[in-house]
Amino acid sequence: MEPGQIWKVYAFAEREAQGISKYDSKMAILCSLPQDSVGFGYKYRDSEIPLLDQYFEVYVSSVCTPHKMTIQLRDKEQNTALEELMDDLEAIYKYPEGERYFFPTSMIAVNQLCCALYLEDNNWHRAIITGVIDNDFIEVNYIDYGSTLQVPKSCLRLLKACFLKLPAAALDAKLANVEPLEDKWSSASRDRLLELTSEKPLIAYCTEIKNKVLSLFLCGHKQRSDIHINDLLVQEEYARFAIPKSPQTPIQGSEGTFQNISGFDPSDFVTTVEQIHGLDQVSEGSHDEYPNEIYPTDGDASKIAFHQVTEAGDHKDEEEEDEDKETQERNEKKMKP
Repeated sequence: MEPGQIWKVYAFAEREAQGISKYDSKMAILCSLPQDSVGFGYKYRDSEIPLLDQYFEVYVSSVCTPHKMTIQLRDKEQNTALEELMDDLEAIYKYPEGERYFFPTSMIAVNQLCCALYLEDNNWHRAIITGVIDNDFIEVNYIDYGSTLQVPKSCLRLLKACFLKLPAAALDAKLANVEPLEDKWSSASRDRLLELTSEKPLIAYCTEIKNKVLSLFLCGHKQRSDIHINDLLVQEEYARFAIPKSPQTPIQGSEGTFQNISGFDPSDFVTTVEQIHGLDQVSEGSHDEYPNEIYPTDGDASKIAFHQVTEAGDHKDEEEEDEDKETQERNEKKMKP
C-alpha cells in the first residue's frame, strides 16, 4: 500500500467507527497531510546481523549499561549512506518545508514511525515512538543510534516515505561473559564503558545472538597495545566474570513444558537400571512382546527399565541349560564306581 493510500483507509475506518461528525472533523486533518509521508503500519528495515564467531569493526553508539548498548557496523558503504541520509533529513526538516510534515496529535501512538529532533545536537533523526508520557512529552527511540529520550511532541515530524529505504543502523548488543558486581549495574560502570568506547573504532567478536541482541567481546587500541574492554572492566572492578551455571542447576525460566508428540502417555512407561556393572542382566522375567524398547508397566513411574532381549534369546538360554544338565549327568555316571 502506498503512503498516500493509507490515509484513505484510515479515514474510512474513522468514519465507520466514530460516526460522520467525528469523521468530518478529522477529515480536514487527514486531507492536509502530505501524500509522501509515512502512515500507520510501517516498519524500518533491519540491518544485516553479523555472523557468530566472526571479527568485525564497530562503533558503540549508545550505552545504558554494559548489558544494554547499541552499536553501528563500521562499514564504509553503510556509513556513507547514513551520512547522506542525515544530510537529506536536515535539508527538509530544518527549513520551512519541514513544517508541512507537522505531526498531528491524533497520530501519536506507540510503534508509529516519525522524524524527531535530537535536542543535544539540534539535528533531525529517524525515530519510532516507544511511549506516551503525557499530553506534552513523547518517548522516542532514535533507530540509527539507539538512544531513547523524552522529547516535546512539538519536536516530532511525519517521516517521508523515501527515508524508509535505508535499514536501521543501530544494533542491540551487550558485553559477553561479564555481570554486575551487585544486583544491577552501577552508573560508574556505564561511565567507564562510555569512556572506553565513545567515538572509537573497535573490533568486535560475537559469541551469541539472542532476541536480536549480540553478545560481544570488544577490543580497542591505544599506544600500540590492545585493550580488551570486557577484561578491563573486571580488572578495574566495574564488573566481574559471569559465573557459568552448573548443569545440575536449572536455569531460571528454562523449565518449559512437556509437549507430547508421540501420542503416548509418558506415565505409562517406566525404565530402570538394576545392575550398573552388568547391563546384560537388567531385569527379572522376559518381555518378548517389547524387544529392545521401553515397555508398559504398572510399576513405579519414577523408575526406568531397559530390557534388551532377542526374539530367540530366551529359547537359546533354555537349550544351553538342558545341554549343561545332560553333560553334568554323563559326567556323574562316569565318576560312579
